[in-house]
Amino acid sequence: MIKSVIWPITACIFCIFPSIATQTPDVAKLIGTPYRADGVRNKLGQYTQFGDTTRIFDTPGLNCSGLVVEIARMALGRDIAIDDVMAMRPENAHLHAKNGPDWDFGWRLIMNISDGLPRRVLMPGNKTVSAADIITDAPIGYAISAPETWTELPNRLTAGHLYLISFNTTGRRAGYNTIHYHVGAIYVDENATPWLYQTTSNGGAVNRRNLATPDGQASFQSAFHDTGGNKKYILVVEVDLPRDNKNK
Repeated sequence: MIKSVIWPITACIFCIFPSIATQTPDVAKLIGTPYRADGVRNKLGQYTQFGDTTRIFDTPGLNCSGLVVEIARMALGRDIAIDDVMAMRPENAHLHAKNGPDWDFGWRLIMNISDGLPRRVLMPGNKTVSAADIITDAPIGYAISAPETWTELPNRLTAGHLYLISFNTTGRRAGYNTIHYHVGAIYVDENATPWLYQTTSNGGAVNRRNLATPDGQASFQSAFHDTGGNKKYILVVEVDLPRDNKNK
């Protein structure tokens, strides 16, 4: 299993630029944490790897998946174990060999993180669906290149929630029909600003961008433009924050 999960964890490919605007301190303190190709913190606070949890690093380092785990620990107040976020899910289509192994890793990660909490999936057309109802082997969610995405989605991102994001597309890797290849998290600050947090090898460190501004949206679309006729999507899972963690 370890070998099968390494490459989707490390497939975080796009650089975004840090912002200096005010943000909830516990989340914002992650900005600048160095990127590590396989990097996550364990429940003891040690920097380790998804693929080898016995290896402990003296210096900080997170990849996209490790960052989302860390943000969820802070925002949701959950004691999240590394093995738990990598677990196969009952409704999971992992065994469909036509999609290749771990085609759904990003989706599985955010579902495992939010398991047991009030959550829902935001879909185009201002629709909301149950998270358990949308497993599919086709790309799903908001099309990044669609203008209507940026007219609608930012207005749906509200304080009192954490938004877990799975980036998915077709044709990204040989043998895979669809793949959830990257993850991120959106946290809305006390000024009602929706910040997308992520980290990539190109960016080199944890960073964020404002999804409510035209510049932030345009930069996002440019970085994740459709390639080779394959459209790229973001699947957005809205999770209710604990009452004492909700921004006012």
